[in-house]
Amino acid sequence: MKVLVSDSSVLIDLLRYRLIGLLARLPHEFIVSDITLAVELIRDDDQTTDLLEAILRVESLTSDEMSLLEDFGMRFPPLSVPDCAALALVESRGLPLLAGDALMREVARGLGHEVRGTLWIIDEYLQRNIVAADVILKVLRRMYKDPRIRLPHSEIGKRIKKLEDQQ
Repeated sequence: MKVLVSDSSVLIDLLRYRLIGLLARLPHEFIVSDITLAVELIRDDDQTTDLLEAILRVESLTSDEMSLLEDFGMRFPPLSVPDCAALALVESRGLPLLAGDALMREVARGLGHEVRGTLWIIDEYLQRNIVAADVILKVLRRMYKDPRIRLPHSEIGKRIKKLEDQQ
């Protein structure tokens, strides 16, 4: 089982497209920091319940990880405190990062960590037959047109074409 530390952006993408509840069906464990959960993810709506059920572990940072958080904050001022918390978990525990934020991804890769994102989760859903291809195709088409999505349009387009060609 692969364990990944998640930032909020991928989880928000999955919430937005009603794909969050399926995370628990993947053979992976997803960790978020308690800071990320409290600051960026808890809302007063029904999707918060789905999110909490999908996240299998919420972790508090150790004192050493809090020092890493502060260090990342000083070195990379554009990153938020929750972003730095996720990076601290990734760095101290040697885990891959699940993130959409470009700077976070760059920092994690620079530290030698594996990085995955929303499209990787969607690929996993397809490969493991968790979500039907026609449903994923509809989601990808909506993502492609959604100005809030910061995913690379070229990658979304490749997946759309591949799924259309398979129909």
